[in-house]
Order: sequence, then C-alpha cells, then structure tokens
Amino acid sequence: MKLFSLIFVVTASVASAQTSTKTPSSSKAPSPTVSSKSPSSSSPTASPVSSCQDSATGTFETNYVGAQDCDWLKQKDARITKYCSFGDVKVLCPVTCNFCDSECEDTEGFEFALNTGKVEECSFFEGKNSDLRRSRYCVKGGEYYNEAVRTNCSEGCGFCGSSSPSPPSPDGPSPSPPTASPVQSCNDSSTGTFLTNNVGDETCAWLAKKSIRSDKYCKFGDVKWLCPDTCDFDCTSSCSDDSSFSFKLGGSNAMESCSWLNKNGNGYKRQPKYCYTDGEYYDEEIREKCVKSCGFC
Repeated sequence: MKLFSLIFVVTASVASAQTSTKTPSSSKAPSPTVSSKSPSSSSPTASPVSSCQDSATGTFETNYVGAQDCDWLKQKDARITKYCSFGDVKVLCPVTCNFCDSECEDTEGFEFALNTGKVEECSFFEGKNSDLRRSRYCVKGGEYYNEAVRTNCSEGCGFCGSSSPSPPSPDGPSPSPPTASPVQSCNDSSTGTFLTNNVGDETCAWLAKKSIRSDKYCKFGDVKWLCPDTCDFDCTSSCSDDSSFSFKLGGSNAMESCSWLNKNGNGYKRQPKYCYTDGEYYDEEIREKCVKSCGFC
C-alpha cells in the first residue's frame, strides 16, 4: 500500500512538472504577434504628399495655342512664369506651379471693373448668376475676360471647387497634345529684330524677359514668326491673312482687304506704310491680321 502511494505521488509530480514547463512557451507566443502588428498600423504619414500631383488629363486655355496640359506647361520656364499665376492653372498643375502647400483662395482686397464701369470684388461671382458671370470674366474667350480676375479670384471663379490637386478620374482617354509639338521644334531668331512702340528695334531675347512684353507684341504677325518659341506659336502652320479683315486706306474712305497690300506688285511701297510701326498709315490690326500680305512669313 505504501509502495502504491509512493508511485502515485511520483507520477503526479512528473505530470505537474511537465505541465509547468509547457505553460511558459505558450504564454510567450502571443506577445511577438501583438508587437509586430502595432508599428505597421501607424506608418502611412506621407499619404497627403502623394495626393498632390499635376492632372494627367485636364487642360487650360493659353493665349495663342489653344488648350494645353500640364506636360506642355512644364517644358519651358517661360510658360510656367506666364501661366502659373492663373488660378485655374496652378490648381490643375500644382506640382509644376509649386502650389501644393498653398491655399486656393481669392486675393484679399482685389477689385476689378465690370463692363459697366462698376467696381466689384471677387464675391461678385457668388450667387445665382455665378456661372454666367464666371463665363464672361474668368474664362479665356469670355466676353469680358480679365487676366487679373483669372489670377486673383481663384475661389470666386470656381477654380478651387472645379479642380483639385488630385487629378480627376478620367472619363475617357487622355487628350493627346500634338498641337504643341511643332512649337517645340521652332526656335526664336537669335539675330532678327522687330519694331516696338517706344524703344525701337528689339530682339526675341528682350521679348522673353517679361510676360507683359509677349502679351503685347506676340499678337503681331512679324513678332510671332520671328519669335515662335517665346510666343508659343506653331511656326509650322500655314502663312495666311485673315480673310474676313478689311481696313480703311490712308487719305480716303475706301476699304480694302489684306491682299491689296501686295496687289500688282506694289508691296514694296504699301507694306512700309501700313505694316510697320513707323509707317505713315501704320495700323496695329493690319500688322496682326495681314501676316502674309505684309511679308512677315
């Protein structure tokens, strides 16, 4: 009986010892699992940065070459300088325009004159007539389009709400930008000059230094053909006059089309009088509209 009791006690002790040796290994197993998960749950702190990117599909209106995209914009510093001040452009292309960390808002204190002469602030575009007013003043090609409004009334013009730093989900294939590619192969003349209004002959390098100069002179036929790069002009396009344009002859009330300037081989006499800044009957519209007949291309 004593021998049986001794065997039972030894057996129970061994079993108890085996149980106690297994318990620590099972209690330690969950802790690595818990600790390995907790660091990964707090890692995505950089996600807001990735949301700021140029639109891959959107376009904006330029002065001379129609609608263009962010890829076209970033190819030349002159384009960035010229267009990134506009609210719609910097919202559409925030990376190229360095606008990612900026607020999209109206310029405080900015005022502009309506076509009636009345002075208004950007809040003028709020309310039930906002769409009509924006289409007239904010959008290139609008009846009363104003570059200062496009620059200073980002929120009022609806640029902040209609676009965002994140590219919109495309409803169709992204537009191809071949319209700008010919311009890239056109270079400004390094030696040619054109006549300005007040400072005599100037070069393309002078023109490129300030956007106010290109805005003023790039509409003229001789300037855009001489400086196609600065003027963002497609120099591979056909050289032609505006067939709908006519002008009054100097010293009479007779109206003529552009072709008159070269009619019967008289271009050498008529062009200097009508097409050039120092001409007797110089007309800016002729210089702009009669590109071919003035001999600019």
